[in-house]
Amino acid sequence: MPPSLKSLGSAESALRANHHVIVVKLPIKAGCEDFFLARMAPVVEASQIEPGVLIYQLHRGTEDASEFVTYGLFTDHNAFEQHLNSAHVSNWLAGSSAWLAAPMVVSHYALHDAA
Repeated sequence: MPPSLKSLGSAESALRANHHVIVVKLPIKAGCEDFFLARMAPVVEASQIEPGVLIYQLHRGTEDASEFVTYGLFTDHNAFEQHLNSAHVSNWLAGSSAWLAAPMVVSHYALHDAA
């Protein structure tokens, strides 16, 4: 089992059909990466302890250091909506034009049962 799932308990409880996954691609202006990271740190910290958030992580591109991605696993779509409407996300979005090089790309995913 991947380490991220171990922290959630059993795979059965970690992967449910109603879980909602969000991947957000964040292209950051060249030279603004440290500024972005300073603004993003409290958002990640607050998001990780929100009710309904199972995983919330920030990743940085290995080929392009100004490209970032957030990955969020939520218990359901309602938990994602609550996250989106939280004060820390709203405040971050209000200032995002200072560091975003292009619009964010938000992708939504659900569990695919291959069985």
